[in-house]
Amino acid sequence: MGLYLYCLGASDHPEPRSLNGVADRPVSAMETAGLVAWVSSLDAAPNPSLQTVRRHNDVVASACAEQTALPVRFGQWFPDRAALDALVLERRAPLMAGLQRVAGAMEMGVRVVDTDFPADPPDRSTGRAYLESLARREAKTRVARQRGEAVAEELRQRLDGLIRDQRVRPLGTAEGLVAIAHLVDRHDIGNYTARVRAFSERHADLRFLTSGPWPPYGFADDERTGSP
Repeated sequence: MGLYLYCLGASDHPEPRSLNGVADRPVSAMETAGLVAWVSSLDAAPNPSLQTVRRHNDVVASACAEQTALPVRFGQWFPDRAALDALVLERRAPLMAGLQRVAGAMEMGVRVVDTDFPADPPDRSTGRAYLESLARREAKTRVARQRGEAVAEELRQRLDGLIRDQRVRPLGTAEGLVAIAHLVDRHDIGNYTARVRAFSERHADLRFLTSGPWPPYGFADDERTGSP
């Protein structure tokens, strides 16, 4: 019987309480290389589906309810405890650094949309007209990407002192400008939400779709933490 990994916490992280995860298997906590791993016993790695991904996220959210944990991406299964211990020991330094970075914080999201962007369907009257319309659309998308980056930077400045980190991802369309993730201290989430609302009122031509708080998935990836 192997182990399915949901997240990693500090040595004093609370244990799960009567919690079932992927495949409805009980979730338990075990010490590994000075960290606490939330795991379930599974025969094999689960197949990705909406239900299994939701169950994975439900466990991570429960782990972060009282004390922030470092989320692990879906699908991390180990054939035995020795394999899990070996991986955590190998990556212990970046994992500890990642835990320190997200400790006491949650992820908030902001999606910026240009609601007044005019519809511009491709002109299919001729081959040339079609290619020209695609070129115009691409040009508008580039302009939108630049505007989205500018809005994200302005928002970062407005949120100075309320966010630990910011990540920006272009949405790749002319009407959807940018998706922004913020790492925010738990006790600052109310102030953060109010300040984002005030910022959105200064940009009446844009729509700001906020979400969260979430476990800090966007700040726990391999590149920055060595997270599995």
